[in-house]
Amino acid sequence: MFDKIVSILVYPLGFSVLLACIALGLLVFRRARWAIFSLSAAIAWLVLWSLPPVADALARSLEGQFTELEMSQVSEADVILIFGGVMSPPQPGHPYPNLGAAADRVWHAARLHKSGKAPIVVPSGGRNDWRPDLPTQASTMALFLQDLGVPAQAIILEEQSRNTYENALFCAALMKKIGAKRALLVTSALHMPRSAAALRKTGVEFTPVATDFEVGDGPTTVLDWLPNSQALQRSTFALHEWIGVAVYRWRGWI
Repeated sequence: MFDKIVSILVYPLGFSVLLACIALGLLVFRRARWAIFSLSAAIAWLVLWSLPPVADALARSLEGQFTELEMSQVSEADVILIFGGVMSPPQPGHPYPNLGAAADRVWHAARLHKSGKAPIVVPSGGRNDWRPDLPTQASTMALFLQDLGVPAQAIILEEQSRNTYENALFCAALMKKIGAKRALLVTSALHMPRSAAALRKTGVEFTPVATDFEVGDGPTTVLDWLPNSQALQRSTFALHEWIGVAVYRWRGWI
């Protein structure tokens, strides 16, 4: 939990709010010049990461490490692994889960299964530390998989993992338990560098099948150079992954 709080403050919005709070404190102590400087820095920092060219360049530095494969380019395997964090479990008083921005992972896994690329699909993800009363990510993804036509008997849940490192670790253990030798790893293109590195560390033989690409190569307009909330979100996701890669290397997880 502490790691998550610290990381939130490092992200563009969190750091800008922190600088704005510092500016407010400086005003209280009658340090107007430094307060203006701190507030200006907060605004500039937020605008910088809200610029589409900046967000796209940061996202492309991760997504560019993998190619979006056509179905014919994907080799057959024993299992399809889906690393979690893609859906919100049903909230109290509501019967159905909500799809997140990265729900393409589940859709693409179902597509691979229907194409005969692997007989078993393994959604991986445990409960949220903040809400242990809610269903697991894996069970929530399983509902979506079945809605997409994947039979229940073809789904094996991995419900213990709480992060990408544990996704890899527990999926590797599950594969060993069921005698699976080769996997297709399905996750978002932004998430794939960290996910693939973590799974590779376990010694599992796998093919990375990236999906949910954020950045395209189409023509740009004037609007594509103006700050917007979508670009800020894309920058935040990409920074989250680069920070994650650095932390995982430091801990020896990749």
